[in-house]
Formats: sequence, structure tokens, C-alpha cells
Amino acid sequence: MAKKGKSNSAEKAAAKAAKKAKQEKSAQQKALKKEKKTQTAISQQNNAKGKGKGKGKSQSKAIKEDEEDLDALLAKFKADWELDHAVFEERQSGAPSRRANATLTPCPLGNDLWLFGGEYFDGETANFYADLYRYTPYTGPSSSKDLLDDPPSFITPPPPVTEERSKTELTETKSRDKGEWRSYSSRNQPGPRSAHQIVASPQNGGLLWLFGGEFASSRMTSFHHYRDLWVFSIATKSWDRIDTKVKPSARSGHRMAMWKNYLVLFGGFIDAGARTTYLNDLWVFSIEDYKWTEIKQNDLRRPSHRSGFSFIPTSDGIVLHGGYCKRYVKGQRTQGVALDDTWFLKMDENDLAKLDWIKRRKIGYIPNPPRSGCTMALWANKQMGILFGGVTDTEADEESLESTFWNGLYGYQLGGTGRWISLNLKKPKKMGGQGGKKKRERAVALAAARAAEAAKRREEAEARAKEEEEEARRGWSDDDDQHGSQSESESGSDSDSDADERDLRKNPAGGADTASSLATSGPPSFGVPDDPEDDEDDPQKSIPLERCNTMLAVQRNLLYLYGGIYESGNREYTLDDFYTLDLSKLDRFHCLKACPIDTLEWHDSEEEDSSSSSDSGSSSDNDDEAQGDEGLEDQEGVEYVEDVDEDLLDPNVGEDGLSLEERKQMAREKEELRAQATKFLGVSKDTSRTAEDVLSTPLPGESIAQFYERSKEYWSAKAFEAMNGQNRGKELRRDAFGLASKRYDEYKPLLKEIEQIQAEAGLDAQEMRNASKGSGSALNAGVGVDSRNRR
Repeated sequence: MAKKGKSNSAEKAAAKAAKKAKQEKSAQQKALKKEKKTQTAISQQNNAKGKGKGKGKSQSKAIKEDEEDLDALLAKFKADWELDHAVFEERQSGAPSRRANATLTPCPLGNDLWLFGGEYFDGETANFYADLYRYTPYTGPSSSKDLLDDPPSFITPPPPVTEERSKTELTETKSRDKGEWRSYSSRNQPGPRSAHQIVASPQNGGLLWLFGGEFASSRMTSFHHYRDLWVFSIATKSWDRIDTKVKPSARSGHRMAMWKNYLVLFGGFIDAGARTTYLNDLWVFSIEDYKWTEIKQNDLRRPSHRSGFSFIPTSDGIVLHGGYCKRYVKGQRTQGVALDDTWFLKMDENDLAKLDWIKRRKIGYIPNPPRSGCTMALWANKQMGILFGGVTDTEADEESLESTFWNGLYGYQLGGTGRWISLNLKKPKKMGGQGGKKKRERAVALAAARAAEAAKRREEAEARAKEEEEEARRGWSDDDDQHGSQSESESGSDSDSDADERDLRKNPAGGADTASSLATSGPPSFGVPDDPEDDEDDPQKSIPLERCNTMLAVQRNLLYLYGGIYESGNREYTLDDFYTLDLSKLDRFHCLKACPIDTLEWHDSEEEDSSSSSDSGSSSDNDDEAQGDEGLEDQEGVEYVEDVDEDLLDPNVGEDGLSLEERKQMAREKEELRAQATKFLGVSKDTSRTAEDVLSTPLPGESIAQFYERSKEYWSAKAFEAMNGQNRGKELRRDAFGLASKRYDEYKPLLKEIEQIQAEAGLDAQEMRNASKGSGSALNAGVGVDSRNRR
């Protein structure tokens, strides 16, 4: 046992020794590895020290090159930014080119006006503009010192008025007095557009805020609506675009108002070419936080969908009035609606959720009938909105539309519950001198002198008439031809005198003017014109032409009126005349730039040309057929009556080579066609017919052009459905005209028979055309809902 215990202990000792040796070996290997790493690090460090001088130079060179590249990039960025924001200012020789649907905005810190964008359509092509103009009115030097301060050329004082002063100098002075136009452009600015909106705020030297608008191709085949927000600095004349994640949808025809530090936007439309969609959403933009917020409300408690309305700020809210929208009813013609309701948006700058719409009652002399295309401008000094012009489209019947343009001037008092007033021009005082009594005495004396002159004139005319009558009687009894001719001549003078006398008796008041104008000498007129109708001082003669979509702006107490749209038949003329009116005096409009209507151009579109040629072709065909019928009646004596004429069946009547049975068959077909025509006449007068039936059926005496003109909305919709919306613009119009022509050809034989029946009833060709024209009044009275300017 002892030997066994000793052996176990020896084994344990040997195992411990082996384990210890293994641990020592592992420790040595770790130490070796560590030492090797240390030596490697030292070697690398020594190598680095050996090459330190060259590497330092390389690193410093690279850093320097990087710094140079960065400076170059910054310099390039700065140069590009300056180039993009460089402003090119140019003085214009006159007003901007003719345009519509632009904006005319008063400067918030001066007397200037800012005009931006717009479009011009000549009936064939459309041009859109991105021009920005500043108008500076001429005020003249305030003192003699101003003449020595080297004023700008456009305010150079006129030379003294002398006899040698030429008409050219006077013309130049008048041109200078009309103010100055300057244009501003840069690479970084909004794109071309129309029907946008701009409002002004006084912060940072004055800012102009722009949102939205529309752009279209020259042929109106494709459209684009903007949803961008831009701000223009009046101080630096530069544009900046403001991009936000949340913002209103793209639109045109909307309205904006600046209320304290908020930009408020409402309504507008989106037109993709086939249909116009109107909006009634409300958005608020904070010019401090640069953040859009949509104010969602119940449709029953806010204004309906619309565009082209008035949107005017007050101290505690914003007033909305009027506007325009289109109503689409399936199977009926599109209806344009001019709105005349008024709403007040009560604002709360501390809590936008408390914004509330309040509908106002109609109080005062509201423009009647309702009209569109007449946005009001704010007269801040009187807290009043100023409205001018507009257009009213009325349906003369189911197929025709008449447009009436206005040039009336109205004011809307914004405070309280609101009230409409009519702003009538005041006639100037004619009499000079001081004191009302003296004026009345002089007026009475003048009237008495003129009355006495008129009475004397009548007495002389009566006495001369008696003498001439006696001489004429003696002349009639005398056979002397020479004496007779003299009597006739004197009788002619008598007739002239009698005519003068009759005119005096018909218009006693005007007789004084006539007598005064005939007299070469007499009492002074004291500025009273001879004929009231020729009074150049009559303020009514200074009122601009009727129009819609006029650009209005008020600076201090001065109203500016620029351009607008005037329609004549199916032509839309874009005006560019420029007027001012002192609202504190209401004396007369002053024309700064005239626009004679007879100088405007309009090019008929291809569609109108094809319609006109089709119309003339149909007329020629009808004329030839009418001449053929007349010749047939003259040669054969055929007369169409209700009952079949037995002579018509007589083979001896007419030598046309037809047998008796063939003539009977022709007579039966004629009678059948007549029965259908008679039935059609009764159906066409049925008031229970659907609008679709009325639109899709041509009328007697109606040419293909007239038929298509009154029903083109219907046929455009049919063509759009047939092609699954693939065709647009010109192709869509061509397909629509093809469908209308096909329908017209189907009814052509029936229409000819109806025209024959109407002729037998005693209607001549002109009466038949007048009776069935239908859409003629619309053709001569305005474009109506088809106009881009009605949106």
C-alpha cells in the first residue's frame, strides 16, 4: 500500500510541473509577441521621423489646395448668385404692351404702382408675360430750389410759356406729366403667368407677395397652374421664392388680402382645358413664421366656390363680395353665374381656429343687375371699396346669350354692416365771380337777353314769312318764269326760316343756345356753352368705355384705372388705356393714355373661318336650290299644297319622261316628307322638349355654322366621351364640328321642306332667318361663358 501511495504523489507532482512549464512557455510567447509589437511600433516611428520633413510639406500643400478649391467654389457660388439676382432696370418710353388679367398693386410706402404679368390674346395666339413694371406719377417740383437739384429728366420743369413755344414742346410736357414707367427683370423671378394675385406689406421697405397664376401654350391646347409663393423686395428690387412643404393647391383667379402679419387666400379655379373646377378653401400664411395653415370649415357656413371676387381687408377682418362660377348640368349648356353675395371674415390674430364667416345683407345702391369681372380696390383713407365696370350675361332664350358691359362707379363702405353707394361725377360750377346772389343775377340777365334775342328772331321770321307768301302769290299769277324761279328761291328761304322757327318752338331752352350761336355779337357767355351736348366740361364724357376685368388701384385719394376687356360680337378686345380719378372731388376722369377701339386687331381662329366658309357654302347651296325651285315653278307651274293636286298626277303635265306610277310614288314621298315636316314644326314648338334635344337639333333656316355655334358645348362633350378624353384642344373642336355636321346633314332634307312650308305661310327669307336664328343675339352680344375672361 505504501508503494502505491508514493507512486500517486509522484504522478501529481509531475503533472503540476508539466502544467507550470506550459504556463511559463505561454507567458514567454506573449512576452515575445508584445516585444515584437513594440519593436514594430518603434521601427515605424523611426521611419516616420526619417521621412517627417517631406511628408509635412505634402500635407500642407494638400491642405492649401483644398482651401483654394473651397475659396473658388465659394467665389463661383457668389458670382452665380449675384448673376441670378442681378436686377436690370430700364426706363420705358411708354406704358406696357396691351395685356389682361395682370395685377396693379399700390406701393405700401409710396405713391408708385406695380404691374406684373398678364396675357394678350388676339383671337389666334396667346402671349403670357413675366414683366414687372413700376409706374411713378409726376408730381412736379415743389419749389424753385428743386429745379437746381438736378432732378430726373422725367420731372424736368417745363420752359416758360411764350408765344414761341412750339406744339412739340407742349406735347412733350403733356407726356411727361403722365408719369414714368420702369421695368425690372432678373434671372431669379417668377415665370410668365396671368390671373395670379399680388398683395403688399410695409415690412423691410415694402414687400410684394405673389401666389399662383396660369400659363398656357400659344394655341391654348395645354395649360399649367402655379402653386408657388414669391416675395419681391421693393428696396432691393429682387425676388425670392419661398418653398414650404404644406401649401395651397395650384390655382388661378383666386384672391388674397394682407391682414396684419397674415396673408389670407381664398377660392380660385383650375382649368385643364375640358372643364373648369372652382374652389372655396381658405388658407392663411404667416409672414413671421413662413408657414401655411388651412382653415377647414363647413361648406354651409362659408362662401360657395368662386373666382374673380373682391377681397378687401378691414381693421378686424376681410370683406368678400361677388365673383363668378360655372354650373355644369348634364345635357345642358354650361351656365355662367355672376354672384352678388357679400361675406365678412372675422379674424383673430391670436387664434386662427376662431376665424368665422358672417354673411351680410344687401344695403344701399348695390350694382344691379349682378355682374362679374369687377374686382374692387381698397380706398384706405375712407375705408371703402371702389368698383368699376363689369359684365352681365343674360339668356335671351334657351339657346342665345346676351352680354351687357358696364362703366358705372360704385363704393362699398366696409365698416359696420356695409353699405353700397353710387359714386356719380359732379358737374363743375359754370359761373365765375364771388357770391351766389351775383351769379344768379348774371344768369338771369343772360337768360333774359337770350330770350329777347330769340323772340326778336321769331318776330322777324314771321314778318318775313308773310312778305314772302304775298310775293309768292303774286309770282304764281305772273307768267314770268324768271319771277317764278325767284319766288321759288325765296320760298326755299322761307322754308328754312320756318324750320328754324319750329326748332325754336320745339325746344325753347335749346332755342336760346341756337340763337346765341347764330349771333355774332351779344352778351358774354360766362363760360356757358352754346349747346349742352357739346359741353367739353361735361364730366360724363370723361367716363371710360364699358368694360370688364379692369385693373384698379387707389393711392391716397387717386383712383387708377388700367385696361380691361371689351367685346364686340365674338371678338374680345384687350384695352390698354390709362385713367385717373380724384375720389375726393369726383370731378372727371383724366386720360393718361387713350386706346381707340378702331385701332385694335383681332384674328379669327381657324374654327371660325371654317364655320364661316361652311355657312357661306350652305348659303350658296340654298340659293342655288331656291333658284332651281323658282325656275321649276315658272316652267311647270307646280305648286305644293296640303292635298295632292290631281294635275300633278296627270301625265300630260310636264314632259319629264316619268310614268304615272313613278309620279304617284314621288307624290306619296313628298306628302310623307311634308307630314314629317309638319310634325317636326309642332314638336319644335313643344316646351316639354329636353335641353339635349333642343341643342342637338338644327332649326329651319339655320346654317351649319349657326347650328354649331349654339350647340358646340354639347358636341364637344359628345366628342370628348367618344374618344375617351384622348383628344383635346383643336382636335376636340374638329371632332365636335364633325358630329354637328353629320347631324345637320341628317336633318337637311326635312329642314328644306319646313322652309318651303314657312315660305307658303308668307314668310320671306329674311323673316325665316330672323325667326330661326336663335343664337344671333349671342353672336353679336359677347362671347359669354366661352370667354377665358369669364372665369
